[in-house]
Amino acid sequence: RRGPRDALRPRVWSTTMSSSFEFPEFFEYPPYFTVQPNPDTQRKQTELWKSLILGWCRHHREFTVRVDDESLVLFRNDRIGRKLPTDARRFFLDALVSAGAARWMDDGAARKSRALIFWQSLGVWVTVLSDWAARNGLEGQVVALCEITGDDEVGVPTPDGFRDAPVEFVALVALELEKKGKGVFVPSDAGRDAGVKFF
Repeated sequence: RRGPRDALRPRVWSTTMSSSFEFPEFFEYPPYFTVQPNPDTQRKQTELWKSLILGWCRHHREFTVRVDDESLVLFRNDRIGRKLPTDARRFFLDALVSAGAARWMDDGAARKSRALIFWQSLGVWVTVLSDWAARNGLEGQVVALCEITGDDEVGVPTPDGFRDAPVEFVALVALELEKKGKGVFVPSDAGRDAGVKFF
């Protein structure tokens, strides 16, 4: 018979939840919806929630998570009558930020209401974007961020994974691209949309 300790095993998926996403087994245990005071248990719990948030966002191609979104099934299990409190949501999202897998869109202790989620590392996103530019002959050109997300077609297919991404997310990828010497971020100015010039 399974007990709460079995819930610590990551990547073991339950098929009891609705939607096409399969939630991990720890999602069935009420104690995991409260930040645990024991340091060892809390570390394991944090890793489980980090993995769940990334996996859920990857599956649904979600780029942002709102802390106060009570409709978000990611943070609640109606079957067992539990939901993750707001402070716990910030706690686990803060852990993702510390790991470089997320970024607060409104940083500061009094805010932290919306987070960008990097369900692939920034390095992977940079590679996808630079390969897309090379494949489509865009080196030396400035491409608007809205063109990269598909909001304003650039005449070539949208880079894999970028469709409907928020411009804040694409801007972060562009800045990382600049750090790697593969392009330069071009801020918006006098009616011109922000973009990226590819090298």
